[in-house]
Amino acid sequence: MNEVLVSLRSETHPLDGDFLLQLHAQLSKEGIGASLADETTIAMEKGPAIARRIGSTRFLLNGMVCESIIPGGSHRIADALDLLGLYAKELFPTTSLTIVDPYFFGSSSDLEARFDRVIGRALPPTVQLKIVHLSGTTGSRARFSAHVSATYPGISLTTQATNNIHDRFWIADGSRGLVVGTSLNGFGSKFCFVENLSEMDVLDVVEELRILGVTMV
Repeated sequence: MNEVLVSLRSETHPLDGDFLLQLHAQLSKEGIGASLADETTIAMEKGPAIARRIGSTRFLLNGMVCESIIPGGSHRIADALDLLGLYAKELFPTTSLTIVDPYFFGSSSDLEARFDRVIGRALPPTVQLKIVHLSGTTGSRARFSAHVSATYPGISLTTQATNNIHDRFWIADGSRGLVVGTSLNGFGSKFCFVENLSEMDVLDVVEELRILGVTMV
């Protein structure tokens, strides 16, 4: 199936509902489906996938909109987590997800709720999940492991402690990825960012992590 985005502009003919219905009917006769969406809806639906494919930097430099800088504050945490959840959904892990997050197992009391809201709903029923964290930051690991086991019985969870990581990456199936500016347990509390990695960037990150002793699942 082929899909293209078409922009209509007219200085003489009103592009109102009646006209669009007529256009839809004409296209349907040719076996072409059409849908109507405003630019905000298109950006939200198509933007993350495009940025994931070509990288957010190129995405932005080409004049396209990608909301990757996220304002913080206690009143914005829910919105920030939901936006991060959109990125997680577009990451679309099918067999594995590796989360490299030094302070993933911090002292947060709502880590499980954050995981459910952002990541849990983006995962298929059966998947390998690996959390790579700093040595010594295991405060909530046992509690989190028990939660995953009880709530997501199809998820195979492993963890790896290391002192060789500083940044935060989410890598799906070893081929798609995000760089996230703040640990999940604090995401949204302050200004933070999330950015899609290009396919080449993902390969570089995976290789660098391998050199540091971090393996993907």
